[in-house]
Amino acid sequence: MSKKLKNILLLILLLSNVVVGQNSNFTFSRLNATHGLSDNQVRFILQLVDGRMVFTTNGNLNIYDGFKFQYIHRSDKDITTLKKYDGHYRVYQSKDSLLWIKDQYKLMCIDLKIEQYIPEPNKIFRSKGVTSTILDFFLDDYKRMWLLTENGLIQPETNTLIKNISDGGRLQDLGSDKNFLYLFYHTGEVICYDLNTQEKVYGASPYALSEVQYFDRTSMVVKGKEGFYQLRNGYKGGFFYFNPKTKNWKTILETSYTLNTLVITNDEKAYVSSLKGIWEIDDKRGVKNYFPSLKTIDEEVVDTDISTLFFDQQGALWIGTNNRGLLYYHPSRFSFQKIGTSYFPNLTSKDLSIWSFAEDEFGKIYLKSNSGYYQYHTTSKDSTYLTSIYVENLSREVIEQLNRSENNIYKNKTYNTLFSDSRNWVWAGTSDGLKLFTPEDQTGKTFHVEDGLVNNSVYAIIEDKHKQLWVTTSNGISKINVDTNSQEIYFTNFNYFDGTLSGEYLNSSALESKDGTLFFGGIDGFNTLSPNHISVPDLPFKPLLRSIRVHGNKIEHQRIYGKKVLLSQATPFVKDITLNYNDNFLAFDFASLNYINPEKTYYRYQMEGVDEDWVALQPGHASGKLLTISYTNLEPGAYSLNVMSSNKVDVWQGKAHKIDITIQPPWWKSTAAYISYLIAFILITSGTLYFYLRYTKEKIEQHHREEILLLRIRNLIDQRKAFEDIQEKQEEIGDSTAEEQFQKPADIAFLNKAIEFVEKNINIPGYTVEELSSDLNMERTGLYKKLTKLLEESPSLFIRNLRLKKAEQLLLEGDLTIAEIADRVGFSSSSYLSKCFREVYGYNPSKYTENAKKST
Repeated sequence: MSKKLKNILLLILLLSNVVVGQNSNFTFSRLNATHGLSDNQVRFILQLVDGRMVFTTNGNLNIYDGFKFQYIHRSDKDITTLKKYDGHYRVYQSKDSLLWIKDQYKLMCIDLKIEQYIPEPNKIFRSKGVTSTILDFFLDDYKRMWLLTENGLIQPETNTLIKNISDGGRLQDLGSDKNFLYLFYHTGEVICYDLNTQEKVYGASPYALSEVQYFDRTSMVVKGKEGFYQLRNGYKGGFFYFNPKTKNWKTILETSYTLNTLVITNDEKAYVSSLKGIWEIDDKRGVKNYFPSLKTIDEEVVDTDISTLFFDQQGALWIGTNNRGLLYYHPSRFSFQKIGTSYFPNLTSKDLSIWSFAEDEFGKIYLKSNSGYYQYHTTSKDSTYLTSIYVENLSREVIEQLNRSENNIYKNKTYNTLFSDSRNWVWAGTSDGLKLFTPEDQTGKTFHVEDGLVNNSVYAIIEDKHKQLWVTTSNGISKINVDTNSQEIYFTNFNYFDGTLSGEYLNSSALESKDGTLFFGGIDGFNTLSPNHISVPDLPFKPLLRSIRVHGNKIEHQRIYGKKVLLSQATPFVKDITLNYNDNFLAFDFASLNYINPEKTYYRYQMEGVDEDWVALQPGHASGKLLTISYTNLEPGAYSLNVMSSNKVDVWQGKAHKIDITIQPPWWKSTAAYISYLIAFILITSGTLYFYLRYTKEKIEQHHREEILLLRIRNLIDQRKAFEDIQEKQEEIGDSTAEEQFQKPADIAFLNKAIEFVEKNINIPGYTVEELSSDLNMERTGLYKKLTKLLEESPSLFIRNLRLKKAEQLLLEGDLTIAEIADRVGFSSSSYLSKCFREVYGYNPSKYTENAKKST
């Protein structure tokens, strides 16, 4: 557009009570493909019931939760043809978590619960009993579905059919209230139908038939409190209002270019996006503001096609552009006004540093930079500029303030900055924390990021009229509040999302003016702040569950794990989950849905059944805007995890996000298992009793047999005695027929010899059964049989017991330690000696010695 045409346009607009500005009062931040948006050509914006934002672009559908963009991809089979729709891109959200996307001659549907496009959307219509071809699709203001067919306009849920709707021309849009349906046609006419009788009530047109050609291409209708607002496009763009009570139309705006999207706020202000900027219209007051370009926090001017706009439920304005991505504005976001390089005239260098500020007796503000001296001017909150000034035109008082040398030495140590507050507390800024010296504590206390400070490099400190201290750092500004009773110190942090400088601040570059405005100097500009203007709106949304991880692995919905599906729906819709006993290492990721400043979100959570009380987290504890909650080794049982978020400290409003968790017991701890255990116990008890009784019976029988055997042995002994008596008499008369029957003396000699060899080698740990058998000139098996027959114990036990007997003797003598005794009797260690000694004697060596001494 030539300069001459621009001047003509501005003149026309001014004559029609339109205020034109190069920049709006909005200061936007950017969100584009570099932040994760699928592409920068944004076509439509809406907000889901759960608080997530939906952005449709040329390439994809994007769902944004303040942390990350998620994409839902489509294929050709996901598209249904709409023969009668040739308008702009539209997106509707129905009550059943379905998103309907309407483009020129196309219709698509997304099921948000499974985060997928629904193949062949016509199946949904057939399931509702509509079998005829769908020509167009609408959702009214009550989210009721209306389908345009060759037979008329059908509302499937109520079986309502509006016939003969072609009387008004080509149907483009519709609106509704409780009892009436309003159909908007390409001619501009609206026809009202009674929903009870399905009959036409009246029709009304906004302009004459001769003007139809100017506005007959596209339509967008938005319901207001009492009527309907409509955008129309053709050769011109038009903005109209229809009042059903008076049945009258009103023309609000006409343009020579296309009007893209319309938003009506709760106070009936209209915002219209267009090829050439944004319109802000308050029709009740007769005020029209036109902004052909927009500004960003980075001082970039956005002058492009504004394809769509949207106000979310947090009061923020989202703007979609045709090729520059998204712009975001919230009135509470940029509490700090940033005065960057674009405000400075006659800059001699791209590098700009604001070293100091000054105020004269008339309240005028001056600043000193590496590029010279400037005077700061402000005519209103949004009208600020700087003028260059020569040093000779400054008063001596101002020059002294601007050039004063700061004495930042305290207790023989130099700091970045020093400040003594109204409490006579001395604050010192360092490159690694903020130090505080009080009259009661002259050693000083240091605050770091871990204590709530926004950044550890501190450059300037100042106190406002409310006794709040403000600290500039390398990454934002911290406000310090001191509790008057407890003297506790609390930090509130401000960062880039609040409008602070993106670079570092400079040492002692701060000023509080007479009117209470604060100035903070740094690299590439400075900030101004009126502490009274900081407002923190309530955050209406509960946090959103983004993912569930088991043993560190993310659980995907509709995927089979261990022969079953753990999540049948996408995680934002999950209300409960059942897991196996060994899937008890869990982590939950939550997004705050805090689009204003996600890094200033407070969280609290409680796992019922684990946490006795709520666990509160300050901003910064969430990793990169995302809250992660972990629980390890949970016992089988039922739990409920509750999570809340807020952008205000200790203010918890709204509902918590709740998810019920069931961890099933292992099969051996299940109810069926316990029943099996009971049955097994009964069977085992019965069996044990049966075998015990049988054993007792057999024992009695055996005892009876033993008594009989003993009786027989006695008889045999008596007989042997008689035999021996006879033998003695025979020997007296010289008869030698009797033979030696027993070898008892030989057995005793054998045992004595075995004992002798063991005692001889008792101090050798490696003296084994093999060596003993060798000394006795016997095989190992022969030795085993011999000792087992005589002593009923194995050779190894024979050797061990002799060692223990010797150990007992040495213990009672009391001259050696246990370690020395172990060495004397061939044990490898004192602990092994104690173990074996306790098995045989019932006590460990020290206790045995103690008992022996008591008994004597």
